[in-house]
Amino acid sequence: MQIRNQILEVLEKHLRIASAAGDNISCYCPFHKGGKESRPSFYVYLGPPEGSKVPGMSFCHTCNKGWSLKGLLRSFGVARVVIDQVTKDLPQGAPRQTPTSYARGLQFSNPALPEEMLVLFEYCPKLLLKEGFEMDVLFSFDIGFDMDRRRVTFPLRDHLGNLIGISGRAVDSSSFPRYYIYGSEEFREVASNYKLHKGRFLWNLDQYYAAAMLGKRIPYLIVVEGFKQAMWLYQHGYQYVVALMGSHMSKEQATLLLRIGAPIYLFLDNDDAGQKAMKRLPGWLRKQSPEVYTIVYPAGTEGLSPDDFDAERLHIILRGLHEHSGQDCKIQSTYPEGQQSCEANPGSGRGQSNSPRMDQPHEVGAPDPDSV
Repeated sequence: MQIRNQILEVLEKHLRIASAAGDNISCYCPFHKGGKESRPSFYVYLGPPEGSKVPGMSFCHTCNKGWSLKGLLRSFGVARVVIDQVTKDLPQGAPRQTPTSYARGLQFSNPALPEEMLVLFEYCPKLLLKEGFEMDVLFSFDIGFDMDRRRVTFPLRDHLGNLIGISGRAVDSSSFPRYYIYGSEEFREVASNYKLHKGRFLWNLDQYYAAAMLGKRIPYLIVVEGFKQAMWLYQHGYQYVVALMGSHMSKEQATLLLRIGAPIYLFLDNDDAGQKAMKRLPGWLRKQSPEVYTIVYPAGTEGLSPDDFDAERLHIILRGLHEHSGQDCKIQSTYPEGQQSCEANPGSGRGQSNSPRMDQPHEVGAPDPDSV
């Protein structure tokens, strides 16, 4: 009851609540119609932890979008220190395990870090702007810049939206390694003996995990290797995308994917490691779900990754995924163990180089592009 009241006290400052009775409180959504809808369509779960539900998960049936509590408070512009205070006692929870032997005994927890740490990196990474990323996309993912280490920072979150790590990408070609996950040395003042388990989460899953657990149908899941590839696909209309942070998929990551209940499309890099993984993974995943597909790269694109394609080429390669009908994709069973591939017909792409995203983020401001 204490956690419920604590969350409710904060939400009352930002939501027009219609009814606070029961486990699901109903509210008037603040994100569409200027917050002036005639009937409440926004619900926040404030009941006890139950399976994959945790207090604070929310979903709007009109926006067709869901939030973790931290994600919702961030969208309201609540100060990071306040978010930490409100959510510090929330149960961490874990996805319900599927009734198969491979999912037993898995671990999904990582040490949570205070949100206010990201204040240190609230500078705009001009490098990514030059590479074609839009300001509101960088802002929505909390991408920042570490002035001391000269690295673009990518916050790492678990499926519930908890900040669990920070990865830094070097802007200088001479810096090694190119990608570096900050560890106990950087976090010694806020998390003693800190250690991140990379295989226990999927980057960007928190954006729609809560919605899926509250009943929203997720039409597809695209799996890529890295942050930039996930953001690039998101920017070009494919919001249901997650990053493995490499070409290896752990059983924890596979379980998180399967919990969403959506068709899975593997779109790893077109190099030796990525292609070997795309030939190996589908057979294993399809033992748990029949809807696992691999994306076939066009000829002559060896060594490329998803973020190397412009919008028009991406839509040609990935057409048909928005509707999840599969009718625009040629399904082939040519790989071992009955793997399936989704091969696009190069002559039938959308041809729109600047098509809107499927779920345009709400404009909440952005960092100054000249701050770095």
